[in-house]
Amino acid sequence: NLQDARNWINSLQTSGGTNPVPAVQEALDMEPEEIWILSDGNFSESAVDAIRVANQKVKASIHTIGINADAPTLKRIAEENQGMFRYVQLP
Repeated sequence: NLQDARNWINSLQTSGGTNPVPAVQEALDMEPEEIWILSDGNFSESAVDAIRVANQKVKASIHTIGINADAPTLKRIAEENQGMFRYVQLP
C-alpha cells in the first residue's frame, strides 16, 4: 500500500499557486473534528484569515505540517484553529 501511495503521489501534476481555502472549506462542510494540512505554506495571509473565519462555526482543530518549509502561515493556521504545527525536512 505504501508503494501504491508513493506511485500515486508521484503521478500528480501541480499547477497554479497554493490556495488551501477551497479544500479546507470543503473539509469543513463535512463538520470534522480535525483537519490536517500538508503544505510548503506558500500562500497569502488572506488565506489564513479566510480559514479562521470559515472555521468559526465548526471549530475543527486544524493541524498543519510544513514540508521543507518552516512556514509562518502554517504556524498561524494551527495557532488560530486549536491545532498543532510540525515542520518536516525531507531528504
